[in-house]
Amino acid sequence: MMYREHLLTQLLPFWNRAFDELHGGIYTCYTNDGKTLVSRDKYTWSQDRMLWVLSHLLGSPTLAHLLNEEERSRYTERARLLHIFLDRHAFPAETGNEWIQIRNRSGQPVEGVVALPVKDPFHILRTVMYMTEDEEKTDELPTID
Repeated sequence: MMYREHLLTQLLPFWNRAFDELHGGIYTCYTNDGKTLVSRDKYTWSQDRMLWVLSHLLGSPTLAHLLNEEERSRYTERARLLHIFLDRHAFPAETGNEWIQIRNRSGQPVEGVVALPVKDPFHILRTVMYMTEDEEKTDELPTID
């Protein structure tokens, strides 16, 4: 059961502090030792990866039983908020549904293309796949007010 201890005492506690409770999404720009947040910018691909992780954590019979009811509820809500953040900001109407890789804390574009155009189709497809997979694993779809 070493994986259980590592998951519950190392991985989840580290990422718990990365969630932006006010605007949704997660922060991923920490110093190498993981102690200091150095940027509140949000990378779309990081958001979709965390949504995938939470979807598997909550949807896997092997992993879900490791969480108590309070933790399950907290991570379900965080997955819902990540889904909403991605739905609002991954392919926004104001940019003609163009993929924007970097957003500020509130979700506004920081800059345009930051990767080679050949790489973007992979990230775009993966985001759509993760969001679809998340919807299939939840009983009800997230609502966007």
